[in-house]
Amino acid sequence: MSGLGETPALDLRGSDVLVVDDSAVVRAKLSKLLTGAGYAVTLARHGQEAIEQLNEHWFAVMITDLEMPRMD
Repeated sequence: MSGLGETPALDLRGSDVLVVDDSAVVRAKLSKLLTGAGYAVTLARHGQEAIEQLNEHWFAVMITDLEMPRMD
């Protein structure tokens, strides 16, 4: 039973996650970490690619770099 004011943890394992970063190393590391934790991961290299992915699919979570080429 949760105490007063406590929010139950949200379990998103198995959910689709979009990772957007211009660094191939960051994308690879996050993909490995998230896939190992049970998430379905889709990768994008910049904002424009992320928009294309978002037009095709719904994601529970998006992890993104703030400054990227083409579109932040």
